[in-house]
Amino acid sequence: MAMYNKVVNLISRPPQERTTLECQELVDWLKARSRLFATLKYDILTEIIRHCKFECREPDDIIIKQGERGDTLYIALQGDIGIYVSQKETFTDSDEKFNADVLLIATKAAEAKHLDRSVLGTLVFGGSCLTFGEVALVEQDCIRTASVVANTHLDLLTIDRDLFNRCLHGVVAEDMKAKSDFIERNVMFRTWPGRQKKQLVISLSTEKVCYGDKIIKQGQEADRVYFICSGEVEIHLEPKQYSSQYPRVWSEIQQFLPVLISETKNVTLMPHEDRISRLSPQRPQQICVLGENEHLGCMEVILGLDTLLETAVARSTVTLLKLRRQQFDRIFKRRYAVQTLETIKQYLVQRLCLYIYQCPPNDSAFLKFLNIRLGDAARLKSIKKSTYDEDKVFSGAVSADGKQRSAQQTELLKRLHMPVGAGLTGPSEDDKEVALIDLHKRLKVWSLNSQLNGSKILRLRQSHPPHSAGASVSPSTSRRK
Repeated sequence: MAMYNKVVNLISRPPQERTTLECQELVDWLKARSRLFATLKYDILTEIIRHCKFECREPDDIIIKQGERGDTLYIALQGDIGIYVSQKETFTDSDEKFNADVLLIATKAAEAKHLDRSVLGTLVFGGSCLTFGEVALVEQDCIRTASVVANTHLDLLTIDRDLFNRCLHGVVAEDMKAKSDFIERNVMFRTWPGRQKKQLVISLSTEKVCYGDKIIKQGQEADRVYFICSGEVEIHLEPKQYSSQYPRVWSEIQQFLPVLISETKNVTLMPHEDRISRLSPQRPQQICVLGENEHLGCMEVILGLDTLLETAVARSTVTLLKLRRQQFDRIFKRRYAVQTLETIKQYLVQRLCLYIYQCPPNDSAFLKFLNIRLGDAARLKSIKKSTYDEDKVFSGAVSADGKQRSAQQTELLKRLHMPVGAGLTGPSEDDKEVALIDLHKRLKVWSLNSQLNGSKILRLRQSHPPHSAGASVSPSTSRRK
């Protein structure tokens, strides 16, 4: 707190009263405070500290209005903010008209006695110690792309346009260009409208990690998505932890597709697989290496998992583009991103095939279930519905003995417009069998396309063979040629 008070005391004074020595003493503190300053030289940071300004704002103050021209960069030294973006479909496609409409709404909201935040758009992010406002200082049109509101009392370090151009413009512009280039060359985003591409560029933040650093760790909160801009990342799994890490999902497997668990226990492992399986509780299993344009965290966000199912370690210096989970949900669930999201899902289905292939067969049940959730969601939904309906029928209508049970069955069949003699039976197993058959087809196709050892895919499949699928795969057709 003593250092913080020292910072506030210094930047509250006029620039001519700030000595070079005083400014240099705060450089390391400021470098750690904002990502923009992490790579700047000491003399540049000294210049920023000498000429920046200090502001205080109160709760519900609108610091930035979407649609207005921007001339200031803000760094929240203390306090929380909320960032709001308006993307109302009723606005015209003209950027000028859109910005004018949004600015008018934000201005009226600021003048009101009590701030109604809902008119400012969707809350896309909030937090403390954030840097914001740099985008308008780099763009030629200088237009703010979001509204920023103080959630609490705020202490702000501000940098005006002149100081920004002298010290920061080159760094910020280079970072924006790198993000724009990544989006333009990535096939997933090429068809997006220009405004949405720009919004994605603004939402992404750059992060660099060194060789050997852990980017994500299995079991940690799945609160962000990473796109690999450059470098290589090694993936590790601890599949034996999934039953305790994801108890809700594991209970779904037990309830709806228990064959995934029961039959894998009887798999005969190859010697090296048995060794890996015995060592896995103490050591994560190395699965694969991911490179440029790959992503981390998408699977967890799309499937609604709260924690990460994999560990990622940098195999070189890696440049990542980071997107917070709330931002991913907001951006990728809009109409223009539907095809992109579907492309990501199909890619993740293929990646799960690789994970299944690399894990010992008796540890693959959870990964297989995720593959079905992504690759055959409609059929899994049907399985869940039929199982639920069965439980409801047998626990409700068939709860009594003798005549009472018969009367309840008859009444239920009448309500369902079914013949009284039809009786009550459980749900068909067809959906479950088809789901497993389709899973095996995906594994087989992936194995052939990858030119990997198809005999292992055969053993994975035989760990829980569907009743009608015994002849559709053979070692001769699936073995690597």
